[in-house]
Amino acid sequence: MSCTGGPSRWDEIAGVSATLFLSRGYAAVSLRDIANHLGLRPATLYHHCPGGKNELYGRSVGAALGAYEAGLRSVGEAAGARTSASESRLGPQVHAMALWLSEKLPLDRHRIVTLDLPALADHGLAVELEMRLDRALLAPFVDVISEAQGRGECPPLLDLSIAARAVLALTLGFGATLTRPTALGPARSPEATQQTHQDLRKALDLLLPSLQGAHSLSGEGNAAPTPASLPKR
Repeated sequence: MSCTGGPSRWDEIAGVSATLFLSRGYAAVSLRDIANHLGLRPATLYHHCPGGKNELYGRSVGAALGAYEAGLRSVGEAAGARTSASESRLGPQVHAMALWLSEKLPLDRHRIVTLDLPALADHGLAVELEMRLDRALLAPFVDVISEAQGRGECPPLLDLSIAARAVLALTLGFGATLTRPTALGPARSPEATQQTHQDLRKALDLLLPSLQGAHSLSGEGNAAPTPASLPKR
């Protein structure tokens, strides 16, 4: 079954649903929770999404992941365009993409893969969403590192997948401190946010020389994975 209803109404439902699912987890969110946030009766959600919670999760989270991928790619392209021909593009691109992603909803990839997706009734949907998760979060970083490799900014034996995962792990780790509610309330102070951004920049500055100067992150003599090893768009 597929979701029905006007696009503007569905966009609102999908946005609220994805926010709740990604921040709390699949099991912790009920259709009543979503309906209450929207000011609707739970039965109304079935009118828009007849497959219920399982379908609503797949459609809303899938749309959110598509937006994350588009945002990361756009930010990376803009950062690269601002550099001169004589400058390395990789550093500015990775910094811009990581800072952008760190300010978004808490994206707990481990929880999504180990708890949320196995809870879905549709195994095929779970597999598809895991592939889309990697496309959204990993593939943009793999691509900018691969392009840097093509320009000679990174060594030819650099393992692109591991390099991208290292950047993503730092980003999501620092991002969790920005988006996770604190003991003083859901919002962090501007000072705390600025400090976290500075810490993330420093962490990336420690990692980037390894990406640009290491002989291999996967062991000498191992073949380096390419972007083709990730799920295709």
